[in-house]
Amino acid sequence: MDSNTVIIAMLIVCGVVTVIAVLAEPIKWLIRLILSSAIGTAFIYVLNMILGGMGITVGINPVTVLVSGFLGLQGIAALYIVRIILG
Repeated sequence: MDSNTVIIAMLIVCGVVTVIAVLAEPIKWLIRLILSSAIGTAFIYVLNMILGGMGITVGINPVTVLVSGFLGLQGIAALYIVRIILG
């Protein structure tokens, strides 16, 4: 191996490590959002099963999934309150 190959390999490794370090926080945030959205969607599904007999249901769509992911239980409560108010 000549010195140019070693230098190029070191630069590639440094570049990969830098990209991983820069993207670590956004990836962590995205994973947290996906998990929160999945839990919120499951909670909406359970509430729909419980409150469905009274005619109070919230549809599961991309907007409600993101609201439950970003806002958590407060967002789910807001969805149901808006549903009750708007009928």
